[in-house]
Amino acid sequence: MQVTQIATEINAVGDADGAAVPLSDRMSQALANGYVGAGNDLAAIQAASNDPVTASSPAALHELQLNLADYTKRMIVAAGLANHANKTVETLLKS
Repeated sequence: MQVTQIATEINAVGDADGAAVPLSDRMSQALANGYVGAGNDLAAIQAASNDPVTASSPAALHELQLNLADYTKRMIVAAGLANHANKTVETLLKS
């Protein structure tokens, strides 16, 4: 499973050169990029699973299975992080 680092710089509209970018903007950009990337990964997996060439090749099926396993692991981690973030916000709001 590959873990990507949050970028230190983002392209914010109206942001002056060299100005500090808030962590919330960096996090929002990283989450948006992750969401789009996950959608692209899922689309590629689904396209490969519907391809007759993939179905006829044991090596291609094995590669597809590895890609699906990696995708599933990343989604489980993302869901867990979102759940913990949600619980943190709920705890802060209750106190």
